[in-house]
Amino acid sequence: MLNLKNYFSLLVVLGFTTLGACVSDDEPQAEVEEQELTLTEHLRNLQNTDMDLFLDAIPEFWESLEQIQGITLFEPSPAAFLAFREANNADSVEEAIEIVGKETLEEFLSYHVINEVVRFDNLPEGDHLFRTISGLPIVLRRTTAPPRGFVVDGSGGEVIVNLGGVPIRNGVSYLTSRILVPRPN
Repeated sequence: MLNLKNYFSLLVVLGFTTLGACVSDDEPQAEVEEQELTLTEHLRNLQNTDMDLFLDAIPEFWESLEQIQGITLFEPSPAAFLAFREANNADSVEEAIEIVGKETLEEFLSYHVINEVVRFDNLPEGDHLFRTISGLPIVLRRTTAPPRGFVVDGSGGEVIVNLGGVPIRNGVSYLTSRILVPRPN
């Protein structure tokens, strides 16, 4: 009869033998790739209640963005949400969303998305014209002096962009200093 101590020792030896047989120096080991987050997962991970309100107000808009391959999102910073609220004379972002309405909110947010992946680090110095997913022109400006990245929006204002873009499953997301304003029709 096998005692418990010997039984355990045998299991340990068999376990290491099996493990050694599975791991060979001759065969390369598959690297585990870190999965990039979807756009919505990334935005939810910011833990910004104002961004959550934007996500909840127009979920179909965000779902449609996740279906587009190769996008660049200019993500509003917390200060941008404060400016959005103040621009609409609202006590909260939720109230400001009600004031502007979901359709207008979608139009504004569409101006924050380019239908291609743009890497600010790869842009040469100067102005670069792109089109948003709504077809409107938008200028990305790269400079050598800090801050080095800007979006020149429809108001002619320079919106600072954090050049450390976050890769998402279908593109890249950059944090901006304020909500971008499209050129009035």
